[in-house]
Amino acid sequence: MAVDHRRVRGTLHDPVTVGFEVERKTRERFKTIAADNKLSAAALFEAVVDHLETERTDGHTLPWLPAKNRSGELPIDTD
Repeated sequence: MAVDHRRVRGTLHDPVTVGFEVERKTRERFKTIAADNKLSAAALFEAVVDHLETERTDGHTLPWLPAKNRSGELPIDTD
């Protein structure tokens, strides 16, 4: 029996096309991971975003991402 791994029709409330470029090899790896888990790439993308929300330590940053080198940048006065 084939597994339908697309989203249920009519469940998107405000659909948009993801408009950023990635390496073709990375996209293919992502699609393979999705297929291995019986998901469409769109459904996996949404699941990854939902998961990342749970990992943000201070509500903003992901602890496993390397810190950006900010040496040489001028401070921004927010007052």
